[in-house]
Amino acid sequence: MRYSAHKTTRVTPISLCVMLILIGIAGSSSAQPHDNSNRYRMMLRSLGQKDTSRSAQENQLDWEKSQNQDQSTLLEGPVDPKTYILGPGDELTLTIWGNEFITEDITVMPEGNLVIPAIGTKNIADLSISAAQDSITKLVSPIYRNARVSLSLIKMRKFKVYCVGWVEEHHALTATPIDRVSDIIERQGGFTQKGSAYLRRIQVNHRDGSIDYVDLYPYYLWGDVSSDPYVHDGDAIHVTVANPMKTISIYGSVGAPGDFQYAVTDSFSTALRMAQGFLPSSDMDSIEISRFNKNGVTSEHFYVSISAARQEGKGDLRNIPNDFPLQEGDQIFVRAIPLWHIPRTVAIAGEVNYPGRYPIDEDSTTLSDIIARAKGFTKNASLEDADLIRKSGTNIVDREFDRLQKMIRSEMTDDEYEYYKAKSRERPGLVVVNFPKLLVDHDMREDVILHEDDSIYIPSTRNYVTIIGEVDNPGRIMYASNMQFNDYIKRSGGYSYRANQSGVRVIKTRSGEVYDPRSSTYTIQPGDTIFVPENTETNIWPFVIQSLQVVGTLAGILFGVYAITHH
Repeated sequence: MRYSAHKTTRVTPISLCVMLILIGIAGSSSAQPHDNSNRYRMMLRSLGQKDTSRSAQENQLDWEKSQNQDQSTLLEGPVDPKTYILGPGDELTLTIWGNEFITEDITVMPEGNLVIPAIGTKNIADLSISAAQDSITKLVSPIYRNARVSLSLIKMRKFKVYCVGWVEEHHALTATPIDRVSDIIERQGGFTQKGSAYLRRIQVNHRDGSIDYVDLYPYYLWGDVSSDPYVHDGDAIHVTVANPMKTISIYGSVGAPGDFQYAVTDSFSTALRMAQGFLPSSDMDSIEISRFNKNGVTSEHFYVSISAARQEGKGDLRNIPNDFPLQEGDQIFVRAIPLWHIPRTVAIAGEVNYPGRYPIDEDSTTLSDIIARAKGFTKNASLEDADLIRKSGTNIVDREFDRLQKMIRSEMTDDEYEYYKAKSRERPGLVVVNFPKLLVDHDMREDVILHEDDSIYIPSTRNYVTIIGEVDNPGRIMYASNMQFNDYIKRSGGYSYRANQSGVRVIKTRSGEVYDPRSSTYTIQPGDTIFVPENTETNIWPFVIQSLQVVGTLAGILFGVYAITHH
């Protein structure tokens, strides 16, 4: 079996220039692939959340298909000749020029050797491209004096790696020198769903017996690719299960609060980076740290301040002043600045020219200010019926009213019943404002200061009177100042045969108050409701039945007496 192509070519100066250009293009197109699209998904899966990832075999098949595509589409950047380690299967181009120009396409043999025609054999296994080039230069120098040597990577080798432990599947995988640890884990189906994998100390066993430990948190959480190393020929990756007690926590005004896996290298700044840093609302002057004492039961609390870093514009969490190491179980609490960027608005609706929400300044914006900004009222506005509702007054719990609601009238005292009626008519949150006095008479004593979420409603003029109850045609009748309540009842067709004419009442729609329209002190006003109750009819049938029963009994007694006396 041959592992290298032996082909010596002598070329003209023009061909030499063309070849040098092509070699340069090939070298510049070499870069290292890495797909970061699954980074956060894998992070979530490691924490035990649901994932619908494909099987490891499907991932491996997709990867192998991608290897048949153009390598340049998968590269992260140019291959660094100083860091790329050569091994069996790498395909290279060796170029020697000086008095003569020689180019050879050669492949690293299984034992790590390069066979260079007419020159010799050189073992370059585990050497970088740059180191191998220097080694070949020394080999070539006695044969071609003053010759220059260039070694370029044409195609990367493939080799076997292993991934076991808390991953979905366990079997050997095909990899290349530009695959990273996270790539191999992903092609194994990702971290197992049976429990949380420990990402802070992933063990990588090398062929030579050495062991490296990889912390993938910096890669998954803030994109530090340097924490996700390349794999080597024959590596075995072992993912262990996480200890649920081995955590640190950060809460409050940070980008991503929560619990995070702990490593002994963690510091205060590391935790802040895990939580995606501070929010603009963060109070950096009094950050609280809670730490368990040695007994594991009690804890101590202390505070740190880094507000000076914000004032100086230092937002780099890697260089926090007075940074300190964290311990397992530490909890960090970042408070928010009180009332930070709370939107303070009120709403105005109804018969105004520009209804909607308007911003206010706390403790200064008044009712007249908002009405002016809404450009006043329409011609149909009814200031007498306008309302100002305060949201903070709508959620007050009245336990006495709640108790009375569960009772029937016979169970209430007279005072309780009167309170129940008055409370039933109450409008929660209503702020008493005389809109006509404020806006027509300009009485500024009615100009109240508005609060967050206040609502102003200006209804349309109700130029009618509503008739309900026992009339022939209940409904609305246009208001006329010269009409009395009986006139409205006549306009509605008059009383029905069941009407209780003496019980007619007028109800004020706004307040719910009830008046006797026959009172000389009350006149019908627009928006009033006239209620005609039903006359309570007497049911005579029980009396008739009872009377018949008595008559029947008496008849029986009389018949008995007559029978005895005439026997």
